Amino acid sequence: CRQRLRHGQPIDSKQYAKRFGIDISDWQFESMEPSTMTASRGLPPNNEYVRAIHDYFSDFVPQLELGRGAAGRVYLASQGELAKRLVALEITNEPNFEPLQLAQLQHSNIVPIYSVHRHGDWQAVVMPFMGHFTLGDLVKHSSGSNDRSRRGRELLSTVAERTQETIRSQMPPVTDEKHQTTTPIRDAFGRAELRFVPDLNYVETCVWLVASVAAGLAHAHRRGIVHSDMKPSNILIGHDGEPLILDFHLAHRLEGERPNFIGGTLPYMSADHLRALDCGEAPTEECDVYSLGVILYQMLTGQLPHAERKGPIDEVLSQMIADRQVEVARPSSFNPLVSADVDAIALKALSPNAKNGYAAAAELETDLRRHLDSLPPKYARSFSVRERIRKWLARHPGVRSAGFISLVSAALLTAILSWVAFQVNRDSRKFAETRFTNATRELNDASAKLASWNFSGEGVTDAIGKTMTVLRQNEIPDTSLPAWDAKLPPAARDQLHRQLGEVHFLVAATHLQNLRNDLADDNRKAELDSAKKHHQIATKLFGQHRLPNVVKWQAELLRDSTAANGQPEWQRFAKWIKETPDVSQNSTNWQDQRLLAIEHYRQDDFRAATTLLEAGLKDHAGDYPSWLILGNSYAKAKDFSKAEMCYLVGQTLRPDAAESYFNRGVARIDAKLFDGAIADFNRCIELDSAAPEYFANRGLCYYNKGNLKNSEADLTQAIELGATATRLYFFRSQVRAAMGNTEGADADMETG
Repeated sequence: CRQRLRHGQPIDSKQYAKRFGIDISDWQFESMEPSTMTASRGLPPNNEYVRAIHDYFSDFVPQLELGRGAAGRVYLASQGELAKRLVALEITNEPNFEPLQLAQLQHSNIVPIYSVHRHGDWQAVVMPFMGHFTLGDLVKHSSGSNDRSRRGRELLSTVAERTQETIRSQMPPVTDEKHQTTTPIRDAFGRAELRFVPDLNYVETCVWLVASVAAGLAHAHRRGIVHSDMKPSNILIGHDGEPLILDFHLAHRLEGERPNFIGGTLPYMSADHLRALDCGEAPTEECDVYSLGVILYQMLTGQLPHAERKGPIDEVLSQMIADRQVEVARPSSFNPLVSADVDAIALKALSPNAKNGYAAAAELETDLRRHLDSLPPKYARSFSVRERIRKWLARHPGVRSAGFISLVSAALLTAILSWVAFQVNRDSRKFAETRFTNATRELNDASAKLASWNFSGEGVTDAIGKTMTVLRQNEIPDTSLPAWDAKLPPAARDQLHRQLGEVHFLVAATHLQNLRNDLADDNRKAELDSAKKHHQIATKLFGQHRLPNVVKWQAELLRDSTAANGQPEWQRFAKWIKETPDVSQNSTNWQDQRLLAIEHYRQDDFRAATTLLEAGLKDHAGDYPSWLILGNSYAKAKDFSKAEMCYLVGQTLRPDAAESYFNRGVARIDAKLFDGAIADFNRCIELDSAAPEYFANRGLCYYNKGNLKNSEADLTQAIELGATATRLYFFRSQVRAAMGNTEGADADMETG
């Protein structure tokens, strides 16, 4: 029959009964002319999809094409066996698993299916005809217009009417009453009732629509199905205004084999979805939620959140992924009617970090529903006080009297001022605690550098300079306490004061150390004045009631500074120790003992230093500077194996601090372990490439290994970094002479 009709030949039932001897009592016609193939002559008869319907699914008569895509066509059709009811018929010659996916989903926001029919490569999916326009029509209409200021139901009705007019203009009159449907086609495109659309403004209508879609999407995800192609044109607006999800032809199961084909619509795809195109991994449910966030953003603003990239997918894929790594502009910057909470919800849905986005469609639905119920979002973070007040008032309409509002306003003003004061105070405390953490760590490093007397002259000066830099960077004045000190808890303040007191004591001791060098009178006076200044600061910070004994010794040394030019300092220190009964036992705490050990080390009494430090470190194993001083004491006593162990502990405590490597390198030079020393100085230079002493000591190692070229290069680098010690020029002169560079050697000798 179908072949005869396609070739323009009439069909007569009696001829079939006579010729083939078949029972025709249940045939629904006695004869059929070719012109009755369609009720609408608006469809081209040579269209392969229309022909397939006529040939293989003849119970359905296509009336009008509703939509098309890469996989097939969707037609408004009448179904003959069921009173010629109107249905949406999806026809494709690439059968897919969409019917299987849809059959598992029963939700008011997902388009259901009536039945599935197959013939060879052709597949027809029958669905109820529930509406004629999509969110795509709404986005297209509202983009670039001022209609977003209208009521949502009014705008939806306008869009529906314009869509109806477009469809009606494409529909020719039907003259074949024999195959006229029970519901006239034009009546199917009557005025949309939109009875389920709440009477909200446009923004809140968008929120309601997306919340409804999120509910359907959450249902699909709970059934283990990911849609993979969420976009406005795949969301139908039913006659009653309820949104319904369409087109599951790219859907796949969350648990199962990797899908054979991964696709989607690029502007609506998340970064992970785009990566899936490249690596072949299946998109996750979070990808669907992100796409829904893009839809919400586009509905609110009339534009996509990311730039649309044009060109071959291989060229633009990385650009699109990069676009999604940047936070998008707030929707309210394009549409001032968008509230702070809706801003927060949209931004969370489009978060550049997937971990900070919505983990499930149900979470997005919850936040959107809560917004419509005048509640703050549960998952998105919004801090708008005005929004909170507005929603509270919306939930409590009975408290809007003028007197009550005045009372509440006064109370809120007081509360807000108190809250601001609390926030400022809290932020100040937080800033002080952060400063304290950084400062104590950096001051600890400064103490380690100042207490390590393994360098002279410029090394000592460099240690003082870096200590002053640490103070400035942490907003600590040279001669007083920092302003943030007052915000610290008492115990932290006490710790900071003692640590600053120690640093100023060590700076004073460093200036006294410089007095051992051959200095001009002016320079000697300057060193002594600096020592006195920092000693006074240390005394003030410690306080007289807790002044360490060794600080008292330093005060005595400074009071009779002229004696330093006569009796050796170590003899004076030994005499002071002898005349101060049980000075070590009288030390009130570990800091006192450590400072006393540092002074013993400074006076070359390494045995006394190691005795004090070994005893104290049993209970203070995390004291980084003390391990360096103990290591140096062992190294000076030629006990290199114990020294190595102490430096290793220091490196474990502070792997990013150069001092433990530097001190071990110097000790290895004394032990003539030059390769190990070079490795240590290499590490120092990695951590701080601006310290001349690291290059100078590495140059010494290279010289002892016979590598004159590297030795000269390191000595030159040390000088270029600011080292001015005469010995460096003399040493480089020696290296250059050994290299045969007589002119360079003479120049260095003259400069030195």
